[in-house]
Amino acid sequence: MVEKINREDWENDFNFIQLYTKKLKDKIVWPEHWTEAKLSQNLLGEGYKVLDVGASAGHAYHAFKEHGCGYYLGVDIIEKLIDIGNEYWKDDDRCELKWMDVAKGIEVDEAFDVIILNTVIAHVIDWKKLLRDCNSVLKRGGYIMIRESVTKGETKRWAKKESAYNDNVHYFTHWYTNFNIDELREFFTKDLDMNVVKDHINPGPNYWFFAIRKKE
Repeated sequence: MVEKINREDWENDFNFIQLYTKKLKDKIVWPEHWTEAKLSQNLLGEGYKVLDVGASAGHAYHAFKEHGCGYYLGVDIIEKLIDIGNEYWKDDDRCELKWMDVAKGIEVDEAFDVIILNTVIAHVIDWKKLLRDCNSVLKRGGYIMIRESVTKGETKRWAKKESAYNDNVHYFTHWYTNFNIDELREFFTKDLDMNVVKDHINPGPNYWFFAIRKKE
């Protein structure tokens, strides 16, 4: 069973907004963002364009701007975080944040070299549509990088007052979409006809990481 997540609940949750605002201002970036930024630079060199899906206030840009990123567009469904991020990054013309409900579609005016989805697809009921939409705005030879929380090969299901870090962020009563990592891997290679170049589980909290390349 998958319940629709109420966007207003996230918008009105002070703890959630406060947490990600602090991460932005204190330049706290998940290790995975540094990994993605370094990998993007190694694979693409300088000046690549990033679409960060589920970007919050754009804290990941702290990592990407130090690793060759030419343009960063972060999109999120939480409008308050978008406003906070745009105010913080207002003097950097390489960074932009926009409100977007990616479950309905990805509406952008250009193609990207890298698309980042960190613990995003499990929030979306039709995750296959989301990934097809991402693929449609990815340049040929570009990469989709995905990090998802997993338990025994399946995405975790969050319930009330449970999260990977006991941070009370994911406290609303709902189930996230549940799928098997093998199913995700097969979707990349067969449905999207992409090449999987990174495919492993991270130590510590069980996060599976994929980097998938779109064929030339």
